[in-house]
Amino acid sequence: MKVLHTFTLASPDNAFGGPIRVALNLGHELQSRAVTVELLGGCRGYQNPPTEIEAIPAHLFSVRQIHKSLGFSGLISAKLIIWAWRNVKKFDLVHIHMARDLVSLPVGLICRLRKVPYVIQGHGMIDPTEKPAGRLLDKFFVRSLLRNANRLLYLTEQEAKDYPAVAGSDLTNLIFLPNGVPRQSNASADIRPNVSFISRLQTRKRPQLFVEMANELITAKVHEKFKIAGADEGELTAVLNKIEELKVSENVEYLGSQDHAGVIELLNQSCILVLPSVNEPFPMIVLEAISCAIPVVITQTCGLAPYITRGNAGIVTDGSVAELTGAVQKILSDLPEFSRNALTLSQSEFSMQHIGDELVEIYNAATASSR
Repeated sequence: MKVLHTFTLASPDNAFGGPIRVALNLGHELQSRAVTVELLGGCRGYQNPPTEIEAIPAHLFSVRQIHKSLGFSGLISAKLIIWAWRNVKKFDLVHIHMARDLVSLPVGLICRLRKVPYVIQGHGMIDPTEKPAGRLLDKFFVRSLLRNANRLLYLTEQEAKDYPAVAGSDLTNLIFLPNGVPRQSNASADIRPNVSFISRLQTRKRPQLFVEMANELITAKVHEKFKIAGADEGELTAVLNKIEELKVSENVEYLGSQDHAGVIELLNQSCILVLPSVNEPFPMIVLEAISCAIPVVITQTCGLAPYITRGNAGIVTDGSVAELTGAVQKILSDLPEFSRNALTLSQSEFSMQHIGDELVEIYNAATASSR
């Protein structure tokens, strides 16, 4: 089988975050099963776009921004669309890591027009919206693509409800597929010196609360250092101002954006990952943390909250500074146990072998139903 995975954006600073990591993890697992995998996406930040990512062949095309206020939704690449039109018929199936943008949506439309089976993985990004641009994209692209996808992969029960709400009709093509994560070869329960926030710096991620939490823990004589890493999406200035305002610069450091190797290196220097974000569907950084035996502090609106609670692999909070602070203190008081639980949860619930088994079955069913 030959499969094309398409996504919105590849960049050296990993600005698009989880979806491309999911595509790469799935690609590696499929390659281990003798499935031919190639990647297709927009890109920026490279002097010369790479022809492969982590040894997976890649077709990357520079994107331009229609208007900066549109964010990722305003990215477009005419060359990518032309390539997709000419080449999708070479693949048995296209796996679209879909967002409301002018990169992934046209690829889906091309699959429909050229009668190539496709599956959609929305990563929690396809939900009801009141934004005019989003509603326009729904009208001309999203609804039709959802209704006609061979399979729609969902991460959470909320996402399973969001797809039909956006499509405006009942859907019979929904299938649950969680994200998976490879085990890190040097994962251990050793005590490490940092409490870390690793994610894009945007309002929904609430990085300022991490700084406020760090201040409370420093005042309480917690000796760990606090590290912040991620691409700026509007919150960096506020975060740096908060560090200065609270006078915690000796203990709280912003490390800038990181590629995947840098993320794993930072995780392996961390004892706890704190992600105060709200409405986080299924964050890959949390899965990567527990694969490194690192317990996590998250909020009740995170799609991974039930797993973390059930596995006692961290603490789920209401997202307040007080609860975030208390959760870090509780984990530090029993860190070896929480670390073991994190690694156990990663291996039992989110192994790539299990995810790969399910995905191959999904692909086989999708291609069979399109004949």
